[in-house]
Amino acid sequence: MGHKNPDFDCFAAALGAARLVLSRGVPAFVVLDRDGYNIARAIPKAQAVPEFNGIFLDPAEAQEKLTSDTLLIITDVSTPALFASPALESCAERTAYVDHHRKTAAFRHEPVMSYIDSGASSASPKARNFVII
Repeated sequence: MGHKNPDFDCFAAALGAARLVLSRGVPAFVVLDRDGYNIARAIPKAQAVPEFNGIFLDPAEAQEKLTSDTLLIITDVSTPALFASPALESCAERTAYVDHHRKTAAFRHEPVMSYIDSGASSASPKARNFVII
């Protein structure tokens, strides 16, 4: 999950995290507002990649899938008010953060892992090269 109204950095970072999880043979989902105007055209293109077909969930769908074993990886945002679903994050027992923004608030729960590089230009370094054809 990333931030509200996801941009390409948020989208690419979430896809990268999902790809890493999937490569380990673990089911993964990307939680986002599928109607977000920034990435609306990118989602069908990503779904055309077989491993990404069916992985996109809106926050309500994700809430239904959340279990005590779920690791919620939050990308490109560390401020709870900006999460795509603050409710999902507050219900998740295990979280991890990957971000490039300066951390401005305390985490609600102690994360399993936190990687925040405020000197990086994006959470997904290749996001600036992501092109929609």
